Amino acid sequence: VFNQPLDFYTSKVKTMLHTFSQADAFNQAVPFATSVVTTMDGMFYGTDVFNQALPFDTSSVTSMVAMFNSAGAFDQPLVFDTSVVRDMIRMLHDASAFNQLLVFDTGSVTDMGNMLSGSAVNQPLAFDVSRVADMRSMFDDTTSLSDCNKRRIHESLSASTAWAAAGYDWSGLTCFATSNKTELRAMLAAWNANATTAAATYGAVGTWDVTAVADFNDLLKDLENFDQD
Repeated sequence: VFNQPLDFYTSKVKTMLHTFSQADAFNQAVPFATSVVTTMDGMFYGTDVFNQALPFDTSSVTSMVAMFNSAGAFDQPLVFDTSVVRDMIRMLHDASAFNQLLVFDTGSVTDMGNMLSGSAVNQPLAFDVSRVADMRSMFDDTTSLSDCNKRRIHESLSASTAWAAAGYDWSGLTCFATSNKTELRAMLAAWNANATTAAATYGAVGTWDVTAVADFNDLLKDLENFDQD
């Protein structure tokens, strides 16, 4: 039931292995000095309610194995320096609330196995995978991941042979993004006129990325032939 503010001197700490592992009630700020920390494996493993911003200096961290594994409530931006991290296996595995864009320097990473499996991520992720040797189960059970974002991820991660070796091939998925209502309305009108031709141009309606469109008023007005999910 530990859930108290922390005021620790951590400037000389080099490992934070499982520091808060399975601290089920803990949800406090973590104002730690972490500039010399090299290992954060399992640091927030199994924390049921923890969801605090983490302004950590991670410039010395080489391993983030299972750092947020099964952290069921965690959904904060991760602005980490990951330039020397080598291992991200299970980093966000089963982080069932997590859905943030990850802008990581992964040029040193060799293992991404199960990195995001079971998470709620639905983002257009792009990583440097030039040294990655293992991506097994990286996105297994990511049921929130759209076809559009799967295609974007494929375009980035398929640069590594580990992607295909892990059994992933999302090359057949389509992703057409529209940035405004006028363009979206034109796409829907094209579909209303000839669904086959429109599908060849834009892909299936359900794969369109319309997150940038803020106004749906009268979007389907007068489109009498339109009948798609």
